[in-house]
Amino acid sequence: MTRKAAIAEINTKNNLLDYLDGLVAKLGRKAPVRNVLNDVKKYLDNQRITKLDRQALNVTAELVKTKISIPEINKTFSNLETK
Repeated sequence: MTRKAAIAEINTKNNLLDYLDGLVAKLGRKAPVRNVLNDVKKYLDNQRITKLDRQALNVTAELVKTKISIPEINKTFSNLETK
């Protein structure tokens, strides 16, 4: 889960760079500034949701780490192997 959170973080940064490139292109094509600002507002609203999703994933990963002990995992796998 921690790996998924890290990948999500990298993807978010890459998406942000792509998004900024798109905004610069719109401004270069002389798009109305209010349209670009509306796009930015929508993007930021979506990012709040994405941020909450990432935080939930990180919290879940931390809870899993604290609730599951390595000896218990090894014991479970040993039991599965003997069946």
